[in-house]
Amino acid sequence: MSAHADYGGDAAALESPRIDAKKKDIAEASKRLAKLTGRIGFLGLALRDGETFEDVKQPWDEIRKEARLCPTVAQYRDVLGRVSQRLHCGFLEEGWNRERFAGEVKGCQELAGLVALTKRLDSAIIWIKLTLVQELLDITDRLPTSQVVSTDKDFWFLKLPLELQNGEKPQDVATVLKEIDLQLKPDSHIVSEGWEGSVRKGWRVRCGKCDNWEVIKDLAKEFEEKAVIWSLAAKEMKKDALKAAAAAEERAKAEQTR
Repeated sequence: MSAHADYGGDAAALESPRIDAKKKDIAEASKRLAKLTGRIGFLGLALRDGETFEDVKQPWDEIRKEARLCPTVAQYRDVLGRVSQRLHCGFLEEGWNRERFAGEVKGCQELAGLVALTKRLDSAIIWIKLTLVQELLDITDRLPTSQVVSTDKDFWFLKLPLELQNGEKPQDVATVLKEIDLQLKPDSHIVSEGWEGSVRKGWRVRCGKCDNWEVIKDLAKEFEEKAVIWSLAAKEMKKDALKAAAAAEERAKAEQTR
């Protein structure tokens, strides 16, 4: 079988004669690559030894910028290669061969072929899963520290994101979603009255039985729409920020007087 046989209608583009890409063609191709990278948040990236999610944010933003402004085929190839190497394998279709794809990118000299490879990568990403876990992480970012059980930064910025990222099945992600709900303090005034009692209990039961991505997506939407009064949450976030700033100022003053 040809090395490019599984690229379907784009196989011909991969084998096309070498041509000089026009600026307009490169600009159009860059738009496609930029759209791809724009949909991938830092949660879709594999952490290397010793890295945290904070460590990968700035480098990923730089890759996104480069993707929007690729002036040459060589730079496009370089960016596409780095993007494919950075993705977490849990968000790629079963059987995806990272090294094989990297080799194809490295050996491709034509823009048309690189565009075909970009399409192939796009189609290999499990977007419903990646989009879902990114949305769940966004929800946690909107929960005030004062209104949740754990105030441990490692829990919110490393442990929980890793649990979302490493969830192989819908049930794994549903378990994390239920964990997010359990983090809301029982006496928190940002929790909607309509969420308490049988509604919440029934929702948790459905989380425990979730077996596909569409169902967990609906459960996440239900939580976002019914569990939290987000206007109150936003006010508490501002209060927390002011308290944190005041505490930091006090610590700075204390250091100066030593």
